[in-house]
Amino acid sequence: MYRRRTARTASQNALTEAMSALEYEAEESFEPIKLHLRTARPSDDEIFIDIGDRSEQVIRVTAAGWEILDGDDDLPVLFRRTAVTAPLPVPARGGNLDALWEFVNLPASDRGLIIGWLVAATILVGLPCPALALLGEQGTAKTSSARRLFSLFDPTTAPVRRPPNDADRLLHAGAHSRGVVFDNMSSMPRWLSDGLCRFVTGEADVDRALYTDDDVRIMQVQGVLGFTSIDIGVLNGDLAERCVWGDLEVIPADRRRSERELNSAWNASYASMVGALLDLVVLTLQQLPVVKLGNKPRMADFAEILAALDHATGSDTLSRYRRAQDSVAEDIVSTDQFLVAITETIKRRWTGTGKALHELLRRPSDDRYWPEPRGMSGKLRRVAPDLRKAGWQIDEIKPDPTTKRSKTWVLVPPDSAISDADLASVKLTREFVAEDVRAWIARFMANGATASCATDHGSAASSGFPITCRTPGCTAGWRSEWDTPLQRSRALTSRLADELTALGISVADLDQYVGSDPFAPPGRGEETVAPPKTEPR
Repeated sequence: MYRRRTARTASQNALTEAMSALEYEAEESFEPIKLHLRTARPSDDEIFIDIGDRSEQVIRVTAAGWEILDGDDDLPVLFRRTAVTAPLPVPARGGNLDALWEFVNLPASDRGLIIGWLVAATILVGLPCPALALLGEQGTAKTSSARRLFSLFDPTTAPVRRPPNDADRLLHAGAHSRGVVFDNMSSMPRWLSDGLCRFVTGEADVDRALYTDDDVRIMQVQGVLGFTSIDIGVLNGDLAERCVWGDLEVIPADRRRSERELNSAWNASYASMVGALLDLVVLTLQQLPVVKLGNKPRMADFAEILAALDHATGSDTLSRYRRAQDSVAEDIVSTDQFLVAITETIKRRWTGTGKALHELLRRPSDDRYWPEPRGMSGKLRRVAPDLRKAGWQIDEIKPDPTTKRSKTWVLVPPDSAISDADLASVKLTREFVAEDVRAWIARFMANGATASCATDHGSAASSGFPITCRTPGCTAGWRSEWDTPLQRSRALTSRLADELTALGISVADLDQYVGSDPFAPPGRGEETVAPPKTEPR
């Protein structure tokens, strides 16, 4: 305005003073208004999408349908744009997403889940949306596929980027666009894995504002993440649970097209595919209020989107997502060195402390992150979800805080799971055997056995096989009225042996699992009873 009126350019000092005055006026007279990047969802049933062109048109999406609003319409939200913001095409009515698979070479079995991910990436504004992981060997068009998928809801001038080399670069990558794709990742360092998890769920950082001593700058990011890789290597379960996986197929030489041909075909179908995606968003918004999931996975908001899409279209994306998550967990268990050590060492139910597990497992020489004894419980908590998805039972048993006992862990492999009900049943049977031993000891003591041999008599009789005692001073003999209780003892001992055999454990294992021994010395004033010398097998 100053240049138009005076045909001159204002000085830097004048510009600085004018900006300061405007900032002061805004802070004193108005409440701050949140600025949205590409997509805004002011309520559960209304979504606004900035097309990003000079006309400043905005797409409004509700359960009733979608419409295009002019830039001068009164909107409840404001958008901001950055240097990487690129325009969406004006969506076309009656579009079709089938053309997408000409550019994204996914098998038919994976396509429904990727469509569900695109719908979720549009709807889940301010909520966690899983990262898209596209894997494949050379020649599967990983980079091109990622670029085109993300351009359906947030095209940018930097559609794919190199992986960040520190946490600050990761944070800044998400500050300028809603969607971010990191290309050709060959490994996943722990700091980057944790950073990507925070990116998906949302994170913030506070830093000193430039040219100030005490003012701060707050940077908040939460967006839609993607990455491509030939082989990402070992992946932490925390990130794997926040991913949707797509395995791209090799493109045969006779089907490969030039980038010029692909771009021409894409431009011809682009508006139609965006319109088709918006149609699916409308159908999903219609069904979302009635979706009630009893068993929700880690990414619960995403699961609800898939369930609503399934209700609307008859697809089965949610079940495929659950199966994919289980498969990923099994892969992690088979590749993570710590989990491999557990699966190779523990073949049946194991109970013990973190320190005992540290002593039991063999530490690989090349694992820098192997936990120390005091960190074993923390490591188990971190990998517990992966073990459970792979079929393991893993429980942390915390002791009474008034005692000095350490917490213990119970690890049960998938093929040797023993339920608590099974353990309770066999424990009760063993307690019956212990009472039976005590009854036999009392009988033999009353019949002339000495204190040194009464336990042997009782244990043998309870097992169903009385002994001939040669202990000096012992005058105990067999009495005919004991024949009936002997048969009951044999049946009880046989029952205990059968129950132990069915569970594949020994008496010593049972003592370890249940944490008690019915043959332990009783309190003062009671008889001491030893366990049978011959354990049932």
